[in-house]
Amino acid sequence: MERRYIVPWLHTSDTTTIEGTFTTQERIEMARNDLVWFRLNLACGEVNLYAHLESDSAMAPGEWRFRTIAQNMDDTKVSDLRAAEGVPIPDVTFEVIPLLSSPCDLYSLAVIAVRILLVDNTNSLPVVLDETLSLPRQIEAEYNESTSLETLISDIFNKDNRWLESLGPHHLTFDKITSDEAFSLIPSELWWTTLAIILRMFPGLGPDTECKDYGDAQQGGLHKVFERTIADLENLILRTRSLIVADWHSNQEISGVIQRYLT
Repeated sequence: MERRYIVPWLHTSDTTTIEGTFTTQERIEMARNDLVWFRLNLACGEVNLYAHLESDSAMAPGEWRFRTIAQNMDDTKVSDLRAAEGVPIPDVTFEVIPLLSSPCDLYSLAVIAVRILLVDNTNSLPVVLDETLSLPRQIEAEYNESTSLETLISDIFNKDNRWLESLGPHHLTFDKITSDEAFSLIPSELWWTTLAIILRMFPGLGPDTECKDYGDAQQGGLHKVFERTIADLENLILRTRSLIVADWHSNQEISGVIQRYLT
C-alpha cells in the first residue's frame, strides 16, 4: 500500500513547523481535533512529527494537507528535512491519535442514565445501549430542522412499536407492566424529553448532539460541555415534581371528568 509524504516546511529561530501533503490508500476517519503521528526515516534516524490533517484544502481525492505542531529540533534533523523538501517520501508510518476530553465523561453519564432507566429483568445493558445508539441513526434518517427532537422521537415510536418495547418507560420498574400502564403513570411528553436529553449526551450521534466528537471541549473550561445537560435536567425535575408529591393517576381521572363536562 503506497504512502508518501511531500515536505515543504516553515522554520523559525526557535521551533520548526512542517507543511505538506500526505497520501494513503487506507481509509482514515478523523475528528477535527485529532492528531496524526508520523514517523519518518531520514539520514539522521527516525523523526517524529505530529500534525492536524485537512482534507478540504487537498488538491486531489485521497490526499490530506497537514501542518505539524511546532517542535524543537536539532540542526541535523532540520538539515535533513530541508534536503527532503518537495521529495516524495514513501512508506511513512503513521498513527491517528484521537484527542479525548470531557465529552468522554458526558458519554459515561449517558450510559449510566441508560443503565438506571432502561435496564430491568428483560433488558440487559449491552442490548439496550445498542438499541439506544441505533435511535439517533433512525432520527437522522427522518431529521427535519423545524421539528424538535422530542417530536421526532415520538413519531418514530408511534410508527414502529419495537422502539417502544425496547426503550419504553415500563423498563423503569422490575415489575411486569405494559407500556400503556407505564404511560398512565408517566406522561409521554416527559418520557420523550428524557430520551432526548440522553441522546444529546452521546458525542457525534445526530445533528442535535451536544458534542460533535470526543475532543469537542468548549472554550472557557472543560465543564462547559455539561451546562446544556444540567439545564435540561433541572427543567425536567421541575416538570416531574408533581409526579413525586401528588397522585398523578388521580389527577388524570379528575382531568378526564372535567374534560367530559367541558365537551
